[in-house]
Amino acid sequence: MAALAMTSLSARRVVWGATMLCLLVAPLVLSFLPGVRRSEAGNLSLASEVEMEIVGQVGGAARAVAVKGEYAYVGLGPPLAVLEVSNHARPLLLGQTALFSDVVQGVVASPSSPHVYVAAGSDGLDVIDVGVPAEPVEVAACHTARWAFGLALDGSHVCV
Repeated sequence: MAALAMTSLSARRVVWGATMLCLLVAPLVLSFLPGVRRSEAGNLSLASEVEMEIVGQVGGAARAVAVKGEYAYVGLGPPLAVLEVSNHARPLLLGQTALFSDVVQGVVASPSSPHVYVAAGSDGLDVIDVGVPAEPVEVAACHTARWAFGLALDGSHVCV
């Protein structure tokens, strides 16, 4: 027991020492990167704005699923994914929507039309046409006054 306690204490000291070393060395290393400069106060800042573009997204929080026939409509973080699930052991990703501005919170598939309704948090309600499962496309949107967390379908009415 004493040897275990000593090893744990030694490990904590090593981690603490490594953390302190990183905190001390990081500003020095960053100051040599292109585009990074020191202000008069000694703070590090970027020399100019950096433009970034989201080029893709994989996976994410799966908070909502709807199944209709051989297709499953799954919110995978900010997009809605369409999966072919006729073989339950091997679902196949067919396509996905463009990224919503928030994570998909709820999904309902219309039993009588090729539409899937998506509650996308701060993005509100989105209507997706899944007539071509490999190419789901947004056909309508309703930006709600508050966050859209869940949906219910009653005939031809969608409740957010």
